[in-house]
Amino acid sequence: MFAFGAATGSVAGAIPHLQRGAAAAPPGLGPAFPLPLDASAISAVVAATPAGAFFASACIAPLASDRLGRRGALLLVASTAYVLGAIAMALAGAAPVLVAGRFVAGVGVGVTTSVAASFVAECAPASARGRYASLAPLAGTAGILASYVLSLALSAPGFEPAWGWRVMLASCAAPAVVAWAHALVSDLPESPRWLAERGTTPSAARSMRRLGFDRDEAEGVLSEAASRVEEGRGRFVFPRLRYLLSRPAHRRAIVASASLAALQQLCGINVVVYFAPTILRRLGFSPAAAILYAACVGAVQIACGSLVSRVIDRVGRRVVSLRGIVGMAFGLACLSASAAWDARANDTAVSVVAAGGSAPSWLALVGIFAYRVSFSCSLGPVPYVVAAGVFANEVRAEGASVSAAVNWGANAVVTGSFLWMLERVGAARTWGAYLGACALAYVVVDRTLEETKGKTLESRGEGEGEGD
Repeated sequence: MFAFGAATGSVAGAIPHLQRGAAAAPPGLGPAFPLPLDASAISAVVAATPAGAFFASACIAPLASDRLGRRGALLLVASTAYVLGAIAMALAGAAPVLVAGRFVAGVGVGVTTSVAASFVAECAPASARGRYASLAPLAGTAGILASYVLSLALSAPGFEPAWGWRVMLASCAAPAVVAWAHALVSDLPESPRWLAERGTTPSAARSMRRLGFDRDEAEGVLSEAASRVEEGRGRFVFPRLRYLLSRPAHRRAIVASASLAALQQLCGINVVVYFAPTILRRLGFSPAAAILYAACVGAVQIACGSLVSRVIDRVGRRVVSLRGIVGMAFGLACLSASAAWDARANDTAVSVVAAGGSAPSWLALVGIFAYRVSFSCSLGPVPYVVAAGVFANEVRAEGASVSAAVNWGANAVVTGSFLWMLERVGAARTWGAYLGACALAYVVVDRTLEETKGKTLESRGEGEGEGD
């Protein structure tokens, strides 16, 4: 998940360079790149990674997770995609090559977000599943923070190399290579539930002993897996997809998980992540200061996410989500009010936020801070935790992949349309639209999200035939 954060967050620091940089490349590392890029090209670069993630979540992740295992999908498929995408971005000599590299890196993002939370949940005892599953998106936030720090180093006054944006975008390769190296020197356990469903009961039992499962839960995992193997369920991906949609209990799980996944993006989080330095530059800060403030917000996000990981199993998913959504709504209201205030003062409707250190600009800064911190306490980790725990074992990989595909499809739409919305309807209405999505998210969570704290993953299959 750290590589996922680096792949998605790196574009935030690269955008200012792509908008104003010179055509240059490191010696021997590809041709000069024609800059600056216009708004449509920037939108394509930003949206390429979510588009690749959508494709991978829908078409690659279920097969890779089923055939190679959770560990194999992450190490062999996702890490390889990160490295190949990074190479393409580092050597890109034209905008289409850069977009293609971002798309390939997005394949790694899609596989990671589809598989990682389920992998963690399947390896965690029920009493700590929420805590460990919430650490997966927290690692993604750490990757975003690391990309901001790298961007800051490459944007320091007096040191802004023309090829710096290439290093920023290609930084996702580093954690992928580290993951490969770690796999070579350590014995990372495979998901015991995946092993048990393949009939390798001794390996599953050894894995659960290493992971600290108590005897009752371990016996439940093996018993449930044995019954599915005997029935012939869980062997092939696409029959399981049909099975996922054929049972009312599974359909309810899909609605809850996919709704949260879509609303997480429709609330505009990745607009704030991808364009945070650009927004802060419009507040009157220098490029380096803008990235620094964005990094500080990211550091606070990690602290808040760590707190959530400690309390989510005790407080519950619903309570954490609802309280955080209220804070997100407050942050977006501040951004919308700031943009409207500034537009009236300057007789313009298209500025992203107020500029020049005025009162509206600081109101916008408060909004960014409140929004991202609240997100890290609610719609940041909770959709991953829910997707990892709301599905029965035999359809968990497919259910998580469907949710991830919905998430990244919504991400591509939102990030690809952001600059267009600014030009057509103005900043105040754009932030207001995301605020409306927050209100909808509150209603959906309040009415549909089932609490899963303390329940074993095997218990998700109980009663699945009801309503047939």
